[in-house]
Amino acid sequence: FLSIPSLSHSVISQTSFRAEYKATGGPAVFQKPVKFQVDITYTEGGAAHKENGIYSVTFTLLSGPSRRFKRVVETIQTQLLSTHDQPSAQHLSDTTNCMEMMTGRLSKCGTVPKT
Repeated sequence: FLSIPSLSHSVISQTSFRAEYKATGGPAVFQKPVKFQVDITYTEGGAAHKENGIYSVTFTLLSGPSRRFKRVVETIQTQLLSTHDQPSAQHLSDTTNCMEMMTGRLSKCGTVPKT
């Protein structure tokens, strides 16, 4: 999903990065960028089975309009769920209802504690 147009990113660690989405075109008032952090954590299976395990992807809004943040995350979710060659794609689609919005955070497959 890092190939989405208008999305730039910088790597923080192997499982964490910061991203910025800038809309192009239209009036300047609608072009406020959305900055967010993405954290990837391993959630299920033994250490020996990481290649077949389940990973959680947590998106944390750092700055920008929350509505645009939600749309960007929904676009990313659509791309992740359309990947048919990954065994966890079906599990992700089964757990769509576990996405929750709490204090500017969206978490897939679980809740994010309030900070």
